[in-house]
Amino acid sequence: MTCSPVSIDVDLAASGWFSFTCTLSTTMASAFAANVNWEATNNIVGENSNHFITFTSESGTSQTVTFSGTAKATGNHQLQLSAREPGAEYPMDTVTVVIRATDSNAPVITADEAEGSGLSTLIENPVIQASMAVLILFVLMGALMLRGRAKSAKESERRARRMADYRDTHGMVDLPQRSMVQQQRPPPASRLRESSIFDEFRKR
Repeated sequence: MTCSPVSIDVDLAASGWFSFTCTLSTTMASAFAANVNWEATNNIVGENSNHFITFTSESGTSQTVTFSGTAKATGNHQLQLSAREPGAEYPMDTVTVVIRATDSNAPVITADEAEGSGLSTLIENPVIQASMAVLILFVLMGALMLRGRAKSAKESERRARRMADYRDTHGMVDLPQRSMVQQQRPPPASRLRESSIFDEFRKR
């Protein structure tokens, strides 16, 4: 089986209608029948999508059928055509016809609009929104921690300044460090020697 053309360009603004022909040939001398059809798709509506062909001694060895339909969406659509005998599980032959559908009335999207649309889609993503919320929370916590540390440092500096002003006002000086103060130990007390019997002997 052969089909012509196998690639068709259609414009949805001009109805999107198309047609093509398929020729089925055989070398069999005896009579037989065949079904030639295409598999239906959601984006292509077929007007003639199925043909039943009977080959006899009078019909010859080749027969041609016409298919037509309308594209309903832009894009490249593949039509799978098959020829098989009635009741057969597997086809005798298959052909693929490509319908390239465009829309001349469709607005042209510039690069900036495409980037804006992609950014909007990204922002509307729940996962991205949750990630951004967690990131903002961490930034706020970090800012609060830094602010608390700065406030504590300022308070310590203010307290030290008040202490210094108080000492200056009352004539106080800084106390020496404990390590620099050395206490002198008092001299050991002298021990008086008590008289003994030997001293009395010497006096005599």
